[in-house]
Amino acid sequence: PVEGAPAPRVEAPPGKGLRSGTIARSRLLAVLDAGPGSFLRQLEVSPRKQGDRFVGWELVQVIDRQSPLIDLDLVVGDVLLAINGKPISRPDQLQTVWDSLRTATEVTAPLWRGDAKLTLAFTVDNAQ
Repeated sequence: PVEGAPAPRVEAPPGKGLRSGTIARSRLLAVLDAGPGSFLRQLEVSPRKQGDRFVGWELVQVIDRQSPLIDLDLVVGDVLLAINGKPISRPDQLQTVWDSLRTATEVTAPLWRGDAKLTLAFTVDNAQ
């Protein structure tokens, strides 16, 4: 390890919700058709930085208890780093990721939870 570098993150213990599974393409498209603004109204996030560098979006609260996010292993304080390997720090990046999800075969989201890490990984099922 490099002196002064942070220790590697260990896998976070399982939480209350799902970390993997299947998303029906029809459900995913319904969310995408409603637009990013509609989705973002379901939760409150704040930018997370290390020094001056943006690292991700920290979950402050899930506002909509009917949100599909309720079923996921997400807790307040989790930091979303990317979606499907793409950054989402700026609105144009979010729109690019949003558009790419229409044809994605999976949705992956690496997260930090405290000093640990976890990844949400869902396969998109075209048959459902």
